Amino acid sequence: MVLMSVACLTGMFFGFRYKFVALIPMTAAALLARSIVGVFDGQALSSIMLDLVLLAFALQSGYVIGLIGCDLINQIASRLMAAPSKRS
Repeated sequence: MVLMSVACLTGMFFGFRYKFVALIPMTAAALLARSIVGVFDGQALSSIMLDLVLLAFALQSGYVIGLIGCDLINQIASRLMAAPSKRS
């Protein structure tokens, strides 16, 4: 549960800061690290595979939430910073 929360928050951070290309190596690195830890910990293959799927889902959903949040913040900021109309 903690791993999925951290993955989602990491995905949100990357969604705010970086483009789509950052999602690919980030997901690959997380999957590699989780599979290595699972193998050395002696977990069952089905458990490792389930964790890998959930980890990838959490990273990518966090990334999408970060993208949506970034768009929402930009829209609100542009409306607050907009100059008043000069039409009378």
